[in-house]
Amino acid sequence: MAKMAEREGRIVRSGSLFERTWETAIALCRRGEVRGRAFVAGTVPDTKRGGGARRWAVVDHSGATVFMPAEEEQEQAMALFLVARRFSELEEAYERGVPPQPYVAEPRRTYLDSLREWGLLDEEGNVLKAYDPDPEPLLGYVVRVGQIYAYGVVKQSTLSTGSIIPTGACESAEEARRRASELLMLALVRGATVMGMNGIPAVIDLSAEPDEEAMP
Repeated sequence: MAKMAEREGRIVRSGSLFERTWETAIALCRRGEVRGRAFVAGTVPDTKRGGGARRWAVVDHSGATVFMPAEEEQEQAMALFLVARRFSELEEAYERGVPPQPYVAEPRRTYLDSLREWGLLDEEGNVLKAYDPDPEPLLGYVVRVGQIYAYGVVKQSTLSTGSIIPTGACESAEEARRRASELLMLALVRGATVMGMNGIPAVIDLSAEPDEEAMP
């Protein structure tokens, strides 16, 4: 983590920009103000609201405001962290003797970002339909076709009939098992009943050759 030392009320820090931002945010939570070599992160009077209201901002040592988050960011409790990040960026540029990079707002996360990361959106951005309630559980499988390992998820009754349609294929059985397990986890999130034990989805590997199965 970044190392911080107070000298004459100022903070001298080292470490990556992420570490410096994190340490600044912690210091702002504890003390309400962080003083650097050229800038100060803290609060300034909110002239729009009045009545003693204050807003998070970065000012220089003359007291001039150099960065203030937008109203929407203030209302969503994001301002402290944005000020900590911009303060760290400005201080780093000052210490290196280079012009600071223009402020770039980070993209807002929404519920769609989480759904996309969970694999619950299709290519058009539509939420995948949940599985219909079915007591028969799904299990994963891996089969070998020549030098390719196909994988997918299927009900046990369907697997016994031999009528399966693989979801994808890869070049190793280990990778195929991992992908089949990921498909089962996704099915579980979508409401399917999944075969497994102790939170680990069941994946049956049918890719071994007959002579390999006979080996001790």
